[in-house]
Amino acid sequence: GMYIGVPAIINKDGVKDIALSVLGTVLVSGIVLIVVVLRSSRIVKISRRDSNAVSLLKTIGAGFVFFVVSIVLAVIVMITIVGIPLSIIWILMLIIFVFISAPVAAVAIVSAFTKEDMPKSKLYFMSLLVLVVLAVIDNLSLGIVSGLISFAVTFIGLGTIYYLITN
Repeated sequence: GMYIGVPAIINKDGVKDIALSVLGTVLVSGIVLIVVVLRSSRIVKISRRDSNAVSLLKTIGAGFVFFVVSIVLAVIVMITIVGIPLSIIWILMLIIFVFISAPVAAVAIVSAFTKEDMPKSKLYFMSLLVLVVLAVIDNLSLGIVSGLISFAVTFIGLGTIYYLITN
């Protein structure tokens, strides 16, 4: 049946799995987030150059292009036998970038929608809150909605990382 306002479709184990998954995400991302927030001044600048939505959309585009071009270049460089180690290193870097993209995106999203300069502690907790919300949405399996949000968050993170590398 139902228990405390949760539809019968979601069983207790399902809720427990979601809670553990969100907790895991928050712990891992929260640790990465500490480093990101400590180095956040450039992310804040990048996220505030245009109006909120425009800035984030540009960043998603840049992240997507950066990701696709990186993979294509890595494959092309891999074709030359000499470039194989370089390609492998670049692909590993890309995997790390994808891994840290959510915490970077959280800081970018908070920065894009808040105009005041806030202490790093406030930026950290607001970004952590964004990560919790994103983790919950991701774990609720909302079909295409979860997919689109994950896509957007990953590429906001990658786009921000791209701007950090190139600027």
